[in-house]
Amino acid sequence: MLERRKKFSKVLILSALLVCTGYVLSAGGQQEQTLENRIEQAKDLMEEKRYNDAILILTDVVREDPQRLDQAEDLLKEIRQIRSQYNNRYEDLITVLYEENDVGKALRIIEELESLDANPNEATRVAVNKARTSAAFVFNLNRFNDIMKEALAALDEERYSDAVELYLSGFDLHREDFDKQEYGNIIKDPIYSGVETVNSAAGRYLENAERVREISDRCTAAVTSEDLTNVRENMSQFSDILNELTSLHRRIYEAGRTFEEQNTIIEEQTERGKEEFFLSYTMRLTNGRQQVDHLEGISGAIRLQVERNTEDLYENFVSRLEQEFAEGRAAFEENANESASERFRTVIELAEIAAILDRSLQRLVVPEGPAGLKKADKRMITENIAPALHKQTYREASKKYLELLQMRVSYIEEQVEPPAELTELEELRSFILEIRSQTADIQRSWKRQVETIKSLRLEGIELDRAESVAVNLSNTIQTTQERFLQQEIDTVRRIASAEFDPLEELFRNFQTEVESSEGYIEGVPSEGEEDILVRYPDRALTILEETETDLEDLRVRVTEFRDELQNESPEIKESSPVADYTRRSRNLIEDIEVLLGRIPPLVARAEEMVFEAERYVNEGYLRYREAQSALNQRDFALAREKIADARDRFTTALSLQEDEELRNETDRLLQNLAAEINNTQNRLVVQEVRNLISRGKELYQQGQFNRSETLLLRARNRWNTTNAEENPEIEYWLRFVRAALSVETGRVIEETDPLYTEMQQLLNMARRNYLSGKEALEEGNKRDALEYFNRAEDTILQIRIPFPFNQEASVLSLKILQLKDPDNFNELFAQKINEAERKLEYDPQQGYIELKDLQQIKPDYPGLSNLIYQAEIALGIRVPPPDPADLRESEQLYSQALSIVQRNIRSQYPIALEQLNRAIELNPNNQQAINLKDRIQVEAGGGATVVLSSAAEQRYREAEEKFIEGNYFEALGIVERLLQDEQNKRYPPLLELKRRIESKI
Repeated sequence: MLERRKKFSKVLILSALLVCTGYVLSAGGQQEQTLENRIEQAKDLMEEKRYNDAILILTDVVREDPQRLDQAEDLLKEIRQIRSQYNNRYEDLITVLYEENDVGKALRIIEELESLDANPNEATRVAVNKARTSAAFVFNLNRFNDIMKEALAALDEERYSDAVELYLSGFDLHREDFDKQEYGNIIKDPIYSGVETVNSAAGRYLENAERVREISDRCTAAVTSEDLTNVRENMSQFSDILNELTSLHRRIYEAGRTFEEQNTIIEEQTERGKEEFFLSYTMRLTNGRQQVDHLEGISGAIRLQVERNTEDLYENFVSRLEQEFAEGRAAFEENANESASERFRTVIELAEIAAILDRSLQRLVVPEGPAGLKKADKRMITENIAPALHKQTYREASKKYLELLQMRVSYIEEQVEPPAELTELEELRSFILEIRSQTADIQRSWKRQVETIKSLRLEGIELDRAESVAVNLSNTIQTTQERFLQQEIDTVRRIASAEFDPLEELFRNFQTEVESSEGYIEGVPSEGEEDILVRYPDRALTILEETETDLEDLRVRVTEFRDELQNESPEIKESSPVADYTRRSRNLIEDIEVLLGRIPPLVARAEEMVFEAERYVNEGYLRYREAQSALNQRDFALAREKIADARDRFTTALSLQEDEELRNETDRLLQNLAAEINNTQNRLVVQEVRNLISRGKELYQQGQFNRSETLLLRARNRWNTTNAEENPEIEYWLRFVRAALSVETGRVIEETDPLYTEMQQLLNMARRNYLSGKEALEEGNKRDALEYFNRAEDTILQIRIPFPFNQEASVLSLKILQLKDPDNFNELFAQKINEAERKLEYDPQQGYIELKDLQQIKPDYPGLSNLIYQAEIALGIRVPPPDPADLRESEQLYSQALSIVQRNIRSQYPIALEQLNRAIELNPNNQQAINLKDRIQVEAGGGATVVLSSAAEQRYREAEEKFIEGNYFEALGIVERLLQDEQNKRYPPLLELKRRIESKI
């Protein structure tokens, strides 16, 4: 028992010790395994330095089996010994880090502590991590500063590869801490990619660094040789490696910018703007520090090497260019054209080869960052302006000298044989102008180069050599221009003489032409038998137009000649030979204008006469064709209008200029077309009018009086297009239709009526109350039914005030009365029939309307249909049944008319038509009379006249003018005289004019 208590006490003491050392015992459940296996598991955890987990397992084992306390205590003793050693080293860390300030030693102790216990208590872990962070920051900062210092020294000593390797050695600064951070792939992937890019590009640079020096030295030596092929080949190799280096430089620089951008993102996403030290060091190792003026970092080292390896080469190029250019200019001044050309071409080729250096150095200038360009970039740009401009000046000046040489040689070749003909002189002038233009272009383009040099010089850039070249070339261009100017003046004088003398001779000939053309406008004796003056404005106009055109052309030519001289440059037009021809041309222009001043009045009059005559002729033919087209399209009204217009225009044209052929042709055409219009239209009108009358009768019989009236009115209008007298048959049926319409007025409310909407609403309300009352009555609710019926009657009364004859309201009122008093309704209905019948005697229209309404209630009421039939006959709505005597007379009249037609007595056709009209009136169904009437009307043709004779047309228009002027009696007198001609009586416009005149009197 005592032993058991001792063991239990040891368990309690062990638990207390564990609590004191900061460990918490697990109260978890038992796992499915033996205690021995769990002790082995604790040993494995101790080997992994996971002491906390091992203690938890041993505590559970002792609690479950106190007999294993000794075995567990041995293991716990070993743990305590390790813990004691860990605590002693931790105290050493505090002393070394904060008293001795030995960062390296502190980091080694931290690594030792981590090897002793991989999972210390939380407080210790936090303290160690904090110490590690502080020590690592100081250690890495010191190491970074050392790297930058050593690399800068290497750059100063031109050991660029050593500097790059030093910068690369710092890429592990804070790398381990960065890798542990959980920034995510969006942040980390670009960074890892950038690190890989820098390592790869820098490695490639280190492979080529020594080769850059070697090729640069070869190019420098080659520039001084005469063999340009050697220069070109070496520069091609140098260009390739420079392009690669600048490409590597740009890739490295962009990677550094990526580090900078990602670091900024991390700062924005981290509390208190904490930066990532790994990125801070990496971006500076890549592109250098922003606050320093000198180039540094991997990208700076590459750039410095490129700049250094091109300095001597650059200077050699400039010296060689200067020498070649000077020799070329000397040869140019001595007229040694071939030698000068060779030297200038060498300058151009050397300058273009040297441009490789400019392009390579330009690629080294990196894009502006947030703080703008670095001072090193600004310095590079400024320092390279002068050398680049010198090369550009030598190259462009050489091109200009070559152009001047080409012009010099071309002019010498052109002047082998002096020109004599005008064409040759003009070709020479064009050639000289082209040379002067080219020279001016050279001067303008070169002026821009000079202005560029001056502007840069004002900014403090030394450009003495370029300025000297620019001034000398400007003077040479000016001398060349002056020499070619004198050649051009002499050529212009010779051209002027060849062009101007023939123009003066032409003017004298035109004076004679103008004088001979005046008689045709004023009039000349007729070429026929009549001793009259006739006008031939067309002949006069032909002469005048030709002469005027020739004079205008001559004036244009002289004016162009003068303007060409005036448009010459001042040094040419102000020269004595050219100025004399300018004076002579001005005098000739004045003489031409005087002669032209005599022509306009004659031309204006002749043109007006010819133009008006031609216009009227063209319009006459146009109207004639339009009349034909209208006839083909069966638009007879338009055909008549157009043929009348044609007659008017042909007459006007002949009055302006006599043309016998035109007169005969137009009279024939118009007469034939008028006859065709008359006959063709009459056949169609008769047929169409018959169809309209038939359809109108059908609609009348169907009770569709509005539509019937519309068709009959159309028939009347169509009839009047070819006949001056009305058609009795149309007027007969119109009387019946209009009688029917008179009783239909107000029966139905049309949509066009202003009260249509309100009345429809009232009708709908009355219908709803009627139906509701009917339904209530069927359900036995008589009281409600009467109330609904009363409401409906009140509404009907509102409708009848503006529309007393409205059929729907009247019928609805009768239906309500029938339901309200069914017992007495039959008696009341009979009374209403009798009242309506009595009204037929003194107010037949009202009586007829009431009968029609009553018919809607009881259509089978005895005698009602007959009353309505008799009322319709009395009102003229219905055609009465034909009387047997009328039928017999109708047949007799038809037979008489048929006899006239069969004997083909056309002079009696009007009598036959009167007989047939009467026969149809007596018996509207006499189809034989109808057919014969249409036949006579077709054969006789229309009665209306299409056009008047020319004399009658003139008098008719005179009457119109009198009417418009208000001279009504004079107008009427003319019309009356015209109507004495039987043909004129059938001319509708003349009859209409008479009506209008009489309406004013």
